[in-house]
Amino acid sequence: MPGAAPGDRLEIEVVERKKNYARGRIIDVLAPGPERVAPPCPVFGRCGGCQWQHLSYRAQLRWKREIVRDAFRRVAHMDVDVAEVVPSPNPWRYRHKTAVPLGRGFYAHGSHAIVPFEECLIQHPLLDRVVVAVRALELPLYDERSHTGLLRHVVARCNLKGDQAVVALVVNGDTVPDRARSLMQAVPELRGVVANINTRPGNVILGDRSVTLAGEDAITEEVDGLVFEVSVESFFQVNPAAAATLHGMAAEVAGSGASALDLYAGVGSIALRLAPEFEHVTAVEISAAACRDAERNAALNGISNVRFIPGRVEDMPAQRADVVVLDPPRKGAGPEVVASVARMRPTRVVYVSCDPATLARDARSLAEAGLQPRTAAPLDMFPQTAHVECVAQFTR
Repeated sequence: MPGAAPGDRLEIEVVERKKNYARGRIIDVLAPGPERVAPPCPVFGRCGGCQWQHLSYRAQLRWKREIVRDAFRRVAHMDVDVAEVVPSPNPWRYRHKTAVPLGRGFYAHGSHAIVPFEECLIQHPLLDRVVVAVRALELPLYDERSHTGLLRHVVARCNLKGDQAVVALVVNGDTVPDRARSLMQAVPELRGVVANINTRPGNVILGDRSVTLAGEDAITEEVDGLVFEVSVESFFQVNPAAAATLHGMAAEVAGSGASALDLYAGVGSIALRLAPEFEHVTAVEISAAACRDAERNAALNGISNVRFIPGRVEDMPAQRADVVVLDPPRKGAGPEVVASVARMRPTRVVYVSCDPATLARDARSLAEAGLQPRTAAPLDMFPQTAHVECVAQFTR
């Protein structure tokens, strides 16, 4: 029941029936449950970005812990010690990266209908200003049905201080009207404007090629004493304030040793955090842009014992490692990667997950390979949504 809260008494309409469950929509809230609050966003319920603004923040943390517990029991058939959820430093305005379809608004839940917005209460106000400035350029908008028009997405990133930003205009073509300088004048915090070329049909946001139209293609971010140069296309935690906690949790579980292997390394945020505790660290990342950023970040921080390898994690050469860190995308690591990790015979595996179900699935596979889950520590990287990050420890 989307939009429901535990303890609500509702009038509903059943809209879909399955063999063992049904889906419904709320017609009226007859009596609100004790955890329901008034959502502050005017487009909440229509926009698909947030699902839980109608729950108190304390309730959000409690239910996210239950989601992780339930995933281990239901998917992995295991009882794992799940800690209380570490709250985000900021439950609002925490997102420092945005991807706005057509520069107009976010998708409605379960569709590609655009819900326009003037400001998004979970993203940094600087990103709102960038999106508004791009709208003012009045670039021809892309139509995914006819595959015509120019502007597909506006992707923007800003740093934790909010004094730097970079924007990518994702375009359906090889040329962009020369508006980059006017955009940087409209938003003085912009360090650069990038055109990302995506002429393929479908809903993948970014294309394979980018051209810097003006300024720089990256911002400088400082997290937990480390300095990062992060391009707009690279993966970096969208909640950098909470990322410092996440990196510290992963490093604490990893401990120390001779060698560490960081898989799905992104721009090196965890690998560089591990460097002082290990003789050498190998990091694998499929994105060439992220690898370039990672190498630059290692140099910025004077770290020389981390090696970055561009390529698919599934294709990595067999090697020995004392500790393996897994930080996969939402789909999880999968059986091929789990089997490869098991063959390395690490003493510890640190699994950083953004999806409890795929974490639980891979936990079962790791356990069958002799690596047992010991603890799972959830972290709220995405307040006002149903998503929950988790750092799990496995030992032989």
